[in-house]
Amino acid sequence: MKPEFFQSEGNRVFGVYHPAQGHLGRASPHAVVVCPPFGQEAIRSHKCLLLLANRLAGNGVHVLRFAYRGTDDSDMWADEITSLKDWINDIVAAKHYLQRLTECNGVMLLGLRMGANLAVQVARQSHDVHSLVLWEPIQDGVRYLYRLRQNQRQMLDLWHCKVASRDTDEIEELFATPYQLSVLREIQQLQLDTADLQQPILNIAAPQAVAERGRGGTGGPQSRQDPPFYISPNGMEKRMYAPESDAWELLNDLETLWWRPQSVQRIVAEVSEMFDRVQQSGWHQAVRPETVHSYLDRASRIPVGSTATTAPHTANSSVQETVMRIPNAQGLVGILTEPDPSRGP
Repeated sequence: MKPEFFQSEGNRVFGVYHPAQGHLGRASPHAVVVCPPFGQEAIRSHKCLLLLANRLAGNGVHVLRFAYRGTDDSDMWADEITSLKDWINDIVAAKHYLQRLTECNGVMLLGLRMGANLAVQVARQSHDVHSLVLWEPIQDGVRYLYRLRQNQRQMLDLWHCKVASRDTDEIEELFATPYQLSVLREIQQLQLDTADLQQPILNIAAPQAVAERGRGGTGGPQSRQDPPFYISPNGMEKRMYAPESDAWELLNDLETLWWRPQSVQRIVAEVSEMFDRVQQSGWHQAVRPETVHSYLDRASRIPVGSTATTAPHTANSSVQETVMRIPNAQGLVGILTEPDPSRGP
């Protein structure tokens, strides 16, 4: 693991890069950005996402975990975030950062809970997100906030003396995490909608959905004899029903960690299958990263005072470009463009 900071709208975002194991340099074409949940859900799922990232890296996948601004070691405080767009932009910055690290043309976004909802919005506006894993996304923002507020009341009732929350005219504290009211209004509007997405999607349904489908007879698990994972393909989307019974709505019963080892193992296998589907479709050959990202990434790895020659832009190009770090100029980078010597003076 390599902990590093990268920039998002002028602020530092803390990330942890898990290089693909079994691949020399950046030979693996597979890259995943893990989009975490928020608040207590992020705290309690941290170990689970760490284990998932390690398993994916061991399978030859580059993985980047990161913390949104206002969380963990990233810049800003939670109550300084005024819109979900701030975290959406953090995912975009994480995506570009991982692409520069690995030279992968595109990435998969793997989001847990609210991170899955935000990943959908990034995929909707990005040409270089080729697939999505949505792990128990929030289906209904109103119900999600209702449960958070219910947990908040239960937590305060446990104290032997009266404990007041830090609510103000602009801030509401939910389960020990302060939220701007403007953010809560946006969360309340959350609804999962993937109908317009063209990417392959693996949607891991919440545990309560397993029981609801079983009772309703609509194709879900019907008894204890059913396979531990039920997968329903529907066009580009596959829906997986996980067997674990703990629900996010019972956070106060989950203690400190949320492991779900069976789901982690199955997700790793399904991610490999999704990468195979993307590769077979020729997606990697159809999409190219932005040239400026390639230049900047090359420049960051060149020792001061040395140069690295890039390939011409096209087969018919008549110029040669060289990325250079200029000595004694505080890391200033330049691109020297020269005529093709084979064409003469």
